[in-house]
Amino acid sequence: MGFTLRIINAPSGSVSWKADFAARSFDYDPIADSGWMGISQVWDYPSDPRGATTLRILIIDAQSELLLYPQNLGPVNNGQDYEYNCATGQLTGITAEPPPVFHLAFVDTIFSAVWDISAWFLSAHQEVSGWIWPFYYLQYPLYGLHSVSWSMLTPIAHFGDWADDVAAKVSQVLTLEQITAYFSAMLTYATAAWDWVQNATWNVWYIVEDWWSSTQFIVLGWIDTATEGLAGLLEAWDNFRVTTLPTLVSFTWLDTWWNGRLTEVSSLIDSWFKSYEPFWAGWQDFRDKVALFFEDPLEFLWSLFADWFLGPEE
Repeated sequence: MGFTLRIINAPSGSVSWKADFAARSFDYDPIADSGWMGISQVWDYPSDPRGATTLRILIIDAQSELLLYPQNLGPVNNGQDYEYNCATGQLTGITAEPPPVFHLAFVDTIFSAVWDISAWFLSAHQEVSGWIWPFYYLQYPLYGLHSVSWSMLTPIAHFGDWADDVAAKVSQVLTLEQITAYFSAMLTYATAAWDWVQNATWNVWYIVEDWWSSTQFIVLGWIDTATEGLAGLLEAWDNFRVTTLPTLVSFTWLDTWWNGRLTEVSSLIDSWFKSYEPFWAGWQDFRDKVALFFEDPLEFLWSLFADWFLGPEE
């Protein structure tokens, strides 16, 4: 695993530096040597230094004049990152910071915008489905737009995960601002989509208006087809009623025929009544007796009993 070492706050004019360490401080025989490096370079030693306390650093200028020569630095442990501060003369371990977590917020903006668009199209579909013909046909393209926008959410979410992973990997080379700049076009599209949602009422109105401007001619064609020949039919009926019907039926003949039928019916009724003339005569007598009964029931019954037992009066 090894260790790393870098120089900070180097003396003015510093150009190069090197470091090495030995197994013991006396009878110094280096077992590791970085070689000369630029002042800003980092020494990455690949092996275990085994807690060496004999680390020494040499810093020179452009004329190879020695500017700084600290010795017996340590301990140097395996798996640690170190920096030597030339201003304080301290060798300190660097606490490794956790890798930055990158999350490209504009992907969330896109996801939220598409989510809102999809929800709006679904709401519009439910509203339009209750409209009258032919406007309720608009529900079908609205539901289609809802389905398309809804199906985009999963790919957008996967893209967000992928973009975050790529951003984390390239963050060692590029800043977050530079990464965001690469996706500026998508951010522009997301902003435009959100603006569309904010103006959805008028946008849908324009869609309906454009749709009706072309569809109205089809609807008018349907109406023309449905009423085709209606005017001719009305004209033909008027001609039949005024011109043809009077020639087919003679109302003078009809009057003569009807009067004859009335005479025949009258004669038939008279003959029928005459055949029941004896019944009518008996009925008249019975009706007169009923009338007398209701005029004075007691007197009527007394007279009836007297006629039965004494006989009718002479």
